[in-house]
Amino acid sequence: VMRDGKVVGLGGFCPVAMMRDKKWLKGSEEFVGSYDGVDYFFQSAKERELFFASADQFIPGLHGCDPVELQRERRAETGAIELGAFYKGRLFFFTSQSNRRLFQDNPAWYAEGISADGIQNPDQFPFLKSMTLN
Repeated sequence: VMRDGKVVGLGGFCPVAMMRDKKWLKGSEEFVGSYDGVDYFFQSAKERELFFASADQFIPGLHGCDPVELQRERRAETGAIELGAFYKGRLFFFTSQSNRRLFQDNPAWYAEGISADGIQNPDQFPFLKSMTLN
C-alpha cells in the first residue's frame, strides 16, 4: 500500500495494537508517523509516542517485505498481512504460502543477515538502502 509516494506499513493497521495487544486495528489518518521511510498509522497520539520510543519492538521484520523474496530473488515485495509468521519475537510477512513454508523450515537463513546488495528495486523501499535489514 502506498500513500503520497511512501510505503504504508502494515497496510494502515496499527503496529502498537498488533504487537502489544495482538489485534489488527486500523490506524487513523490523524496519527501517522514515518520510520525508515515507511508511514505507520496509529489509533492515538499515545500509541505513536510508544512506537517512537522503541520502534524496533513494533515494526514487522523488514517492514513487511517478504524475506524469502529478498534472499532468493533479490527483489523486495511486500508480504500479505494474512501470511505472517513470528521469528524471535518479530513478525514477518510473505507473498505466498509456499514462501511462508520455506521461511518456517529455515527462519534464521531468511531473516538474519540479509544484505541490500543486489536488490532489484531498492528505490521503492527506502529502508533497503541500509546494509543490515533485520
